[in-house]
This record gives sequence, structure tokens and C-alpha cells, in this order.
Amino acid sequence: MTKEYTYYIQNFSHPCCLKWLKHVLEKSGIQVLAIDFGKVVVLSESTEEVEKIIKNEGFALIIDKNLQKVEAIKLAVFELVQLQSNQNSIIQKSEYLIEKLGMSHIQMSKLFSKYEPITLEKFIIKQKIEKIKQLIISDELTLSEIAYRMDYSSVQHLSMQFKKETGETFSEFKAQFSKNVDENEMV
Repeated sequence: MTKEYTYYIQNFSHPCCLKWLKHVLEKSGIQVLAIDFGKVVVLSESTEEVEKIIKNEGFALIIDKNLQKVEAIKLAVFELVQLQSNQNSIIQKSEYLIEKLGMSHIQMSKLFSKYEPITLEKFIIKQKIEKIKQLIISDELTLSEIAYRMDYSSVQHLSMQFKKETGETFSEFKAQFSKNVDENEMV
């Protein structure tokens, strides 16, 4: 009997992952009803077949409800920082997470800290730093524009946090990135 099943998947946060898993499931004759970061909903006769495909493709299933919530928090932060223009104030960002996840900021922070080795605030900073690295590498925005887009009060504030998190200045990071690219092109 065909039934609807929902699977929560760990670290399932890249558009290519979504497309690939959907392709593999449909190729196996499984109807995908919905697929989004961290979650896939299918129509299937058996959970074993779907679980086997998900695991064979290198993804980990999340069974524990609290861990599903933590993964949802991670994905919401990823969405907020990486996929959106991110030009809203901190208050609006907090409200976005609260509305998206249906939990208070305190609940999210406590749950996140219980299951992750860092705080939610530190996780958000790390995600922002990764986005900043992408923006620096793309060389499309000035540091002032990056600071504004990433909701820093000034380039100095952004610079201090970047140095604290990466151990490098912007110039050092960009030089190291360029050196690595040049070395890879020579190989």
C-alpha cells in the first residue's frame, strides 16, 4: 500500500543535493511530493527502500525530534544568511527565525546549545563569516557594502569579527585564496 512518508535529513542544505536526491528517488520509482532543505516527502510502499536510497547517497537520516528541530534551526540560519539578500535588521532576522520555526529565541538557543558544541549566536556568526568570504572572493562589493549587507555597524566591526573568526585580515584571506587558486591551476 502506497503511503506518504516524511524524512528529515542531516546537512541537506545545497540546491544540488535536492535535485540529485529527487532524481535518484524518482529514478527508483518513488514519487517525490516535496523536497526542501532538510526534508523530503515521498509516496512509497516501503520505508526501507527510501531509507536505503537516502543512506546510499551519503545522507544521514534524523530520527530524534529534538535533533530534527536543531537541523531546522541550522537550515533556517543558512537560508537567512546564505540565500537571502540579508539586508534586514537583527530584530527582523530574529523575528524571521521565530516565525519560521515556531519557537522563541530562548527556546531555540537552549535546544541548539544542548545538541551542538557551539551556541546559536556563534553558529550564526560562523555562517555570516562564510558568506562574507564568498562576497570577498566574488569581488563585486566594497567592504562597506559587505558590512551593510551582512548587518555590521561598520567595516571596522566587520573587520574585527572576521579577524577573530578566521585569524586573517581581509587582505590576508584574499591573498591566500588567490595563491591557492594559482597553485591549483598549475597542477
